[in-house]
Amino acid sequence: MTTLTLRSTAKQLLAKGEERPQTKPWEDRVTVVLATLTLFAVFWDGYKHNNTGELDTFWNPAHIAMYAGLTMLGGWIGLVFLRYQPKGRLQISMSAVPYGYGLALVALPLAALGGPGDFAWHEAYGFENQVDAPFSPTHQMLFLSGSLLGGIALGSAWFRTGRKPGLGTLWPAVLSLTAVVAMINFTFMNLLPYFWAMVPTSDFQDDILRYNDAYAPGADIVHPEGLAQAAAHYGDEAFPYYLFANMQVIGGILIFTAVLVAAVLYLRRRWVLPFGAITLMCTLLSVLFPFFTAWRNLHLIPALIVSGLLIDLLVRWLVAEDPPSRIRLRTLGALIPLAIWVPYELSIAIADGLGWGPTVYLGMLSTTAGVGYAISLIMFPPALPTVAEPTEA
Repeated sequence: MTTLTLRSTAKQLLAKGEERPQTKPWEDRVTVVLATLTLFAVFWDGYKHNNTGELDTFWNPAHIAMYAGLTMLGGWIGLVFLRYQPKGRLQISMSAVPYGYGLALVALPLAALGGPGDFAWHEAYGFENQVDAPFSPTHQMLFLSGSLLGGIALGSAWFRTGRKPGLGTLWPAVLSLTAVVAMINFTFMNLLPYFWAMVPTSDFQDDILRYNDAYAPGADIVHPEGLAQAAAHYGDEAFPYYLFANMQVIGGILIFTAVLVAAVLYLRRRWVLPFGAITLMCTLLSVLFPFFTAWRNLHLIPALIVSGLLIDLLVRWLVAEDPPSRIRLRTLGALIPLAIWVPYELSIAIADGLGWGPTVYLGMLSTTAGVGYAISLIMFPPALPTVAEPTEA
């Protein structure tokens, strides 16, 4: 057998893949509902960390709800595994693990280690509050576990046939990906622009100028030293407060842009999205994010829902045909950030007054559009050139 024939045979085997069972749609619905309920418990815990001083015991209601949710979800996934295993077998047959549910083989052991590990960590180091809370190793284990469990219904739906499902069919996959997006945002909650929504307001921007800021904007402000020197001389009177306050939010805006644009394009790569899919995603996110601020910025809820509607309109306008052209996908990637941040900035301007000057509030739109375009290049790269393989004797 020639080397070329061996290569051809290997490619055929890889293309065929291993046939595995496919769960029933109702089973995926149960999985994603349990995952979503657990997600709310996680954000409830985020509320406790960021808004109260009640985290003096491991057995607080938010922790109990979170671990109860993980336990119920793990038990349900175990039942799904047993349902599809060959009868009479005591060990797990990997070929009988349903599509998407293999993620649980990593996620559940992580959760089983992370839960007791979190208890031991709190006993040893106390209860983290606010900034340091997301970064303990046991919390990171639980975040990763939650993200993998949240993605199971999406992984299952990915292998179903069909390119143009209705929202009644696709909603478990949409909520599943939303859970992943939410957990990513949870890990950088301290940068999230829906957390620090007070920074762009007029009151905050006016108030910060009462400090002896080393590098605030304004022609009438004397900068006593350069920005790098001011940052290095953090013990001195002059310090770049304006820079740190605003760049924190700007950094979160850029990260959130990349995550949400990637999520939308990821869904579009697999399916022609029904209208309402992204509105559903943004609606769930809009009711989760207020946990961080104890619902002090309620105007951001309709703003994010409007963003979902606008993105749905963009998806229908630009990429309703299948397959869409790369130009249309690039355009979608560049316009999604505008659909996110124009309503965000307008809601702040209406509710509190927008304190950012044109350089920042317009610059954020153009910069995030560039980020969205870059994500589209990653999600839909240019086609590879066709290169004929040399014939080997």
